[in-house]
Amino acid sequence: MVPEGRRIFARLTVAENLEMAPTPASADLNYLPTWSAFSHCSPRLKERRTQLGGTLSGGEQQMLATGRALMAHPACS
Repeated sequence: MVPEGRRIFARLTVAENLEMAPTPASADLNYLPTWSAFSHCSPRLKERRTQLGGTLSGGEQQMLATGRALMAHPACS
């Protein structure tokens, strides 16, 4: 689930926000998504990697929140 309110860390960069994604204890660390894998799916955020999260547009912030959820390696059910 990605909350509609986004809840990104406004004072952290895009890359730092993605690094803050939680890692499940049961995750195989060899298969966790990486920045390079994510940036391939979201070239817009790749361009803004060093930009502060709070300065992104609303849509870009939502992409960042979604990316952080995906970086947490969610289970499919």
